[in-house]
Amino acid sequence: MWMSYGAKDVIHKIFAVWFPIMAFVVAGYEHCVANMYYFSIGILAKTNPVYAEIGHFTEEKLSHISIGSMIHNLIPSTLGNIVGGALFIGCMYYLAFKRIPAKVSANNTVKM
Repeated sequence: MWMSYGAKDVIHKIFAVWFPIMAFVVAGYEHCVANMYYFSIGILAKTNPVYAEIGHFTEEKLSHISIGSMIHNLIPSTLGNIVGGALFIGCMYYLAFKRIPAKVSANNTVKM
C-alpha cells in the first residue's frame, strides 16, 4: 500500500498494489481477514444447497468446514500476520527511514 502513495497516476497505483498482493497469494501465504471471508462463505454454502451448487462445492469439501476448523486456521494465520507485519514490514521501514542524529562538536556546531 505504501508503494501506491508514491505512484503518480492510477495505472501505477494499481500495479503497485496488484503485484505484491498477487505474489503473496501465489506464494501460498494466508491472510486472516481473507480467511474469515472464505469461512463465512463456506458456512453459507454448507447451510444452503443453492450456494453449494453455484460454487461447485462437493459434500466432501463442505464436510471439513466448521467453527473448530475456522478457529484452528485463524489462530495461526492471525499470529503469522502479526509477526510478519511487525517484524518484516515494520523493521524494514524502521531501518529504511530511521533518523541518524547529527554529531555536535565542541563549539556547538552541527556536523553532518
